[in-house]
Amino acid sequence: MKIRFHELTPRFGDLVPYSNHPITIEELTYKTPFHYVTSVKFAGNDENLTWAEKQAGPSLFREQKESTDPNWDKKKDQIMKEALRARCEQHKDARMLLLLTGWADLEFLSKDSYWGLGTDKTGQNRYGELLEEVRAEIRDQGLDEEATKIQAEKLKQRHSLLQKRITKARDDANLPEEIKKNIQERLEKALSE
Repeated sequence: MKIRFHELTPRFGDLVPYSNHPITIEELTYKTPFHYVTSVKFAGNDENLTWAEKQAGPSLFREQKESTDPNWDKKKDQIMKEALRARCEQHKDARMLLLLTGWADLEFLSKDSYWGLGTDKTGQNRYGELLEEVRAEIRDQGLDEEATKIQAEKLKQRHSLLQKRITKARDDANLPEEIKKNIQERLEKALSE
């Protein structure tokens, strides 16, 4: 299963790197994970940025396309993953949202062909892959217990709803027997999934 997302995607829009989740790394707070990544990319050395510059994020650097850090290409994945870890460690809602994606492949619908799928949907999707890695780390640390409980409760609710529909279809006097049987078979199949 795949989950494709961007900031306007219902339910999973907050997976984007610029979701409203301030993160603190080495005693400095950034407005979003993307702000942190941008500050490292363009500053080379984070100490060069003021608090105001850290909050400005990418708009501050629109004219500057190349990183001032000569090692950026070698460490950009590590920096993004650090930001994603921080967001999940510091914001329970972000951690739970990531865990609720289950084992799905995560695809970031971004024009950026490195971090996302790009405009032609053939990009590297490194952001989605890094999210999947962080999700696996969270599971390995045993932090997914609550998400498992939430998923189990949703599954229980779905089964209950399907059982009610089966009973209603079976008891509907206006439906021919053949249609009742067909509906019951389809609902029971859905119930077993």
